[in-house]
Amino acid sequence: MTLLDSIGQILEFSKDSGLSKTFFEAAKDHLNFVSNELQITPIQAALFVHIFNESVAGNQYMGDHLFIESLKCTKVQYLEYLNDIDELVNINYVTQIIQHDISPSYRIPREIIFALRKGKVIKPESYINISIGKLFSVLKKTFLRRYNDALVYDEFMALLSFLLDNNQHLEFVKVIKGYNLILADAALLLYFCHKHVASPYSYIDNTVINFDSIRKEFGNEDDPIFADMQFIDPLRNGNHRLQELGLVENANNNGYAMGDVFCLTDKAVDMLLKEIIVKKPGNNQNMILCNDIPEKTLYYNADQNDKVQKLIDLLLPLNFKGVEKRLKEKGMRNGFACLFSGLPGTGKTETVYQIARKTGRDILQVDISEIKSKWVGESEKQIKKIFTDYKKQLESVDTAPILLFNEADAIIGQRMNFNGNSHAVDQMENTIQNIILQELEDLSGILIATTNLTKNMDKAFERRFLYKIEFEKPELEAKKSIWHSMIPELSENDAALLAIRFDFSGGQIENIARKRTVDEILTGSAPSIEQLLAYCRDEVVVTDTVQRIGFAA
Repeated sequence: MTLLDSIGQILEFSKDSGLSKTFFEAAKDHLNFVSNELQITPIQAALFVHIFNESVAGNQYMGDHLFIESLKCTKVQYLEYLNDIDELVNINYVTQIIQHDISPSYRIPREIIFALRKGKVIKPESYINISIGKLFSVLKKTFLRRYNDALVYDEFMALLSFLLDNNQHLEFVKVIKGYNLILADAALLLYFCHKHVASPYSYIDNTVINFDSIRKEFGNEDDPIFADMQFIDPLRNGNHRLQELGLVENANNNGYAMGDVFCLTDKAVDMLLKEIIVKKPGNNQNMILCNDIPEKTLYYNADQNDKVQKLIDLLLPLNFKGVEKRLKEKGMRNGFACLFSGLPGTGKTETVYQIARKTGRDILQVDISEIKSKWVGESEKQIKKIFTDYKKQLESVDTAPILLFNEADAIIGQRMNFNGNSHAVDQMENTIQNIILQELEDLSGILIATTNLTKNMDKAFERRFLYKIEFEKPELEAKKSIWHSMIPELSENDAALLAIRFDFSGGQIENIARKRTVDEILTGSAPSIEQLLAYCRDEVVVTDTVQRIGFAA
């Protein structure tokens, strides 16, 4: 016996008797089979079968008149069945459609029909009282199904309405409900929020919505111009309800509004997305978890080693909280901004990673190239957003993560002085720097910036960094230790020879070790000291004539 067989038999038994006592006795075995397979009650199984029959017969939605006719019942009896129908809706076996003042109509979702045709059972997920993360996961799936034409318009809108009606415990839903929007406008707002949350750390290119997207998502199959009349014309004219509420605005390019491209306003993000944008560590694509950082032994010169060890001691959670508390009591700023400067390959970034691992702190890493977006005006928004998101991280975790600005040369250089003539890009650079300076002044938590150049750093930045560590090329003993750690097979004399002959950084020594390993794999034998010396000579491509960088002692 298959589910379709039993569904057919149930329909046959109810053909003349409706859902009478005689029907339930005659169809008992088939009703029990369907109810057990779908984990619903026998009466719910009978109702499901009738809705299923109308759904596959071309009558997409089964309203009260069809129900009364199919079940051969009175209106009063039909009302008695509504609680069971509601339960089928709640568990997503049935979709409810409500249009204006018309009484609800029902249908079986397409994926349920397709599964039953193949003899399979789909147990739908419950979408009632779900978490904010689950809600946005369902929204993502729903909009994807709509985009791929797997949901007709009415069913699509009914699902969005169901999500809002049954998840009012969420602050996000409460805020949307508070605007008293019609369903179409609420659905469009959900779409904007979904697009924004899908890439919360992406920039304007990935979060804007154009008219083609709106037509694709909200076009009504029964009314070709519905999307234009309901959504696009009001947006184009600037009088859409979401615009009037200050929730949606035109995106901009070089300071000019783009008439056919829209995005959420900062106000909308602050009002609506507090729950979802506050990412827990590990959910953020830019977050590096401390437990995922491999242990690595680093070798420093004596003075540099003391400074790194003191910083590790400070950032141990227990010590850090105590210091923060004392600074607050004295009315002092309690944020810690640190600057790691030095030539490439001297271990600045790796030191940040190892400090994070040893102190149990995750790292929120900032991509400087993404901040300096091609959209003038957007870069300033994004730098503010980075600090706003970091503050929210501090509120959501016990141990403050490290905000890492890696290779920050491009944003902490000398600010420009304008004499009446300036380019938009130059003004943007200064605006970004002014924002960062203010954020450093008000900083809570821990920020570490790394830079290859400090000579051109703006003096205003220098005083904002409480701890400054210059990473020099390793001295002789440190270089010997690095050679040994990278190539343990080296003898003491060979390690000393290489350390004396070549003034390499740790990164350069690692390059030699990698090249040696590759050749050993290819040839099957370890390269000789003469070959290592050749690798070293090849590593020196440019003679270093740049004067020494960093802060004066």
